[in-house]
Amino acid sequence: MVDTAQCLSGIATEMGIDAATLAVAWAAQQTAVTAPIISARSVAQLLPSLEARNLKLTDEAYHRIEALSVRPTPATDRLEEAVF
Repeated sequence: MVDTAQCLSGIATEMGIDAATLAVAWAAQQTAVTAPIISARSVAQLLPSLEARNLKLTDEAYHRIEALSVRPTPATDRLEEAVF
């Protein structure tokens, strides 16, 4: 997980933005996400996350971030996915 965070931070640095901005923007583009949940202890921590609303990821950036971690398989214990 540390490697993933370091890679994400590196991509953000290349783009000239804060890693929190990039992470929230990526999360917001997930089809299953209505709105990312963010938190902060101070306004200074909150501002980079709020900047994500102004960031539209390119396909290249989106796919680079997607490649950082393995997507889990769909849950098989959900009733709507059960085969009877």
